[in-house]
Amino acid sequence: MKRSLFIFLLLATQISLILLQAQQPTGFELKGSVYTSDAVIAENATVMLFRSADSLFIAEAVCDSLGHYRFGDMNPDDYMLAISLLGYETLERQIVLKDNVEMEPLMLNAATLQLNEVKVTGQRAVLKLMADKLIFRPGSGTAKGNMAQLLPRLPGVQLSSAGELSLNGRKGVLLYLDNRKQLLSGDQLSVLLNSLDSEQVENIELIENPPAEYEAEGIGGIIRINRRKEFLSGESFFFSANLGQGRYGNGNISGRYEYQKGAFYMMADMSYYYRKEQNDLFLHRISGESNEPEESQHAVHQSFYRTQTNKGYAPSLRIDYQLTKPVRIGLETNWNQNHFKAPIHAISEFHSFESTDSTRVSNSLKQTSRNRLSNNLYLLYSDSPKRELLVNIDLIYYLEKGKTGQLTHLLQNNATPDEDTEFHDESRNEVALYALQTDYRYSFNERTTLKVGARTNLSKLNQQNRYTHHTYNEWISGLYVSGETRINRLALQGGVRAEFTQINGDTLMNRSYLNLFPTASLRYEYSEKGSISMQYTLRIKRPGYNQLNPQVSIFDNYTFEKGNPLLREELSHTVSLIWMYRNKLRIMPYYSHSKDAITKNFILQEYNRVMIMPENLPRAWETGVRLNLMGFMPAKFWQCNVYLNGYYREYTFREGGANRRHGKSALIAQVNNHFYLPAGICAEVSGNLYTPFAEGRARIKGGGELWCGISKSFCRDRLQLILTGRDLLSTIQEGLNIEIGGAHTEATSRQDKRRVELSLSWSFNRGKKWKNSDRQPHDNEKNRINL
Repeated sequence: MKRSLFIFLLLATQISLILLQAQQPTGFELKGSVYTSDAVIAENATVMLFRSADSLFIAEAVCDSLGHYRFGDMNPDDYMLAISLLGYETLERQIVLKDNVEMEPLMLNAATLQLNEVKVTGQRAVLKLMADKLIFRPGSGTAKGNMAQLLPRLPGVQLSSAGELSLNGRKGVLLYLDNRKQLLSGDQLSVLLNSLDSEQVENIELIENPPAEYEAEGIGGIIRINRRKEFLSGESFFFSANLGQGRYGNGNISGRYEYQKGAFYMMADMSYYYRKEQNDLFLHRISGESNEPEESQHAVHQSFYRTQTNKGYAPSLRIDYQLTKPVRIGLETNWNQNHFKAPIHAISEFHSFESTDSTRVSNSLKQTSRNRLSNNLYLLYSDSPKRELLVNIDLIYYLEKGKTGQLTHLLQNNATPDEDTEFHDESRNEVALYALQTDYRYSFNERTTLKVGARTNLSKLNQQNRYTHHTYNEWISGLYVSGETRINRLALQGGVRAEFTQINGDTLMNRSYLNLFPTASLRYEYSEKGSISMQYTLRIKRPGYNQLNPQVSIFDNYTFEKGNPLLREELSHTVSLIWMYRNKLRIMPYYSHSKDAITKNFILQEYNRVMIMPENLPRAWETGVRLNLMGFMPAKFWQCNVYLNGYYREYTFREGGANRRHGKSALIAQVNNHFYLPAGICAEVSGNLYTPFAEGRARIKGGGELWCGISKSFCRDRLQLILTGRDLLSTIQEGLNIEIGGAHTEATSRQDKRRVELSLSWSFNRGKKWKNSDRQPHDNEKNRINL
């Protein structure tokens, strides 16, 4: 409690200082215009602003339809402008800003084969804020490590010890790797994130209200990880190592090799990781009403001490070939093998007035071996900048084998002596996914674009243990149409997606349904500085495979969990209003309403046993305000990012023959501080905090974390060293409070993630980097189809 209060006071003080400084009078203004050597207005040219002293990235602007650009609120200093446009040379210009400046028109020369490519270097912003999403670029400063380490450091992202992602306090988050959805959850998701190093990643997108191009699943939003593609002419080598020490040692090693010659490109990489952590669970359960005398109540106190070891390796191979100028084909295969081991020591104490106290001691061992093979074949056809056709074929196979053994001893006999119990189980989970998707984009002009596409995927699941056998098939087919246009200062985007779902299983879950998912966005730029937007989305959360599995999982003699084959899908409507100021400040009031909300239910059974089973609650709603302040610079060397999310969430359900409501207000706060010091040193001091919130019938406890780091580059940025410290105050914990009939249960999970880590990365190129436009003339970030 004291540590959480300390974090809260620290974050509140810093947020107050930042907001006070943000209210100070604005600085100077820098504006100008750009045209090309062939007398064409340079619309959509990118203008990047760096500080001359240390090449620190300050801001980025895009030229409007008249070729104008503008930077406001500038501090007096020496700056460098870097202006780029596809097909033209990059132009650099030094600026001394002492007052408002209007630059003379700048001209871009057409690029030729005889001219060398101009390379602009500098520290880019770690976070980029947009109306519909937030983009994070790993590798800047101390932002390195695997995705399991970096994702919880992003604004509004939480990764639980069970491997469940949350975005802005909402579960049901969908993970995309490049343009492909990852059907992973729990430990499977943790394995993938631990094996994916930041050096493989170009950027991470946090998409709160996805458009119709994405699948409709994921009511909490979408986290998209876009991997890096350097495309060098010649060879490229990269190596990174990360070593950490907390209660236990851990680390990971990764290497990558790239080769390109002519139209052929190949990339091979390999990573190995080893993690050992302590995760303790403390559970207190009291039966009987709180207003009854103590002698009529029964108490259970349980302590679980688990040391979990997670290790594995993940090789991958990517081949890309330009068949003709408009046709490109690619093949990628990824394999991930993981071994998980968790010995658990549990102590259970029972206290009641009617019988002698008793204590049980349980020792169990869980071992799991996982293998995941993913294959992707794609074909891209683009004969002009106006149109593009992309076809993807995916095949994913996942196999998990597990063994569990448990032995329980009775240390003290009660009035009715029990015998010692022993339990053994073996399980096998097998998942196969087959998917085909096609996307077509056509641009009528520079302002209007139409996208259409289709996707079908079949998932086949086979789960069995010593006592039960469960099979499950899910077929989802979808069609979508989406368009966007711009009329002066007004931007419109909308679309609709239709998805047909058919489920077949060996239980009572056989069913099919059809849904339409509309999306709409309206944005008005009332000035060069600001804009206001309104968005609406309808999304779905389908039950997870394990949530539908009726097999019973035994944690101990008093805690069981099983799936619910009758679980229905959850539909969620979201409306948001967004105010943006120069892509630095975003304020978003929002409201969401869910039908058949999927949550956990805790059922009290005889002998004080609890069965955990998912259920549908009839109604849930949430309203709140989110605030993002990105790229704020209290000083020349200090860049700060602030995230706040205050909301109220409420659930409605029936219990004991009466309607009940369960709601609570909550706050999520995060501050990231990056300090760019002399000699190319970058330091970071950051922290987050979240207060207790409502989740179904339960109240989830709050927590927080503080971390820091420092980085230094050597050998012309080829060698980088990073020293980081995570959770130095040991505040990471999860827990819940819930009333189960006449019993009150309180649980706290404390995961020891205190750790000091040293990271090293080294890269080496043999050859010359060449323009991506020579090989991909029409496949740029703006035109990428995000499915």
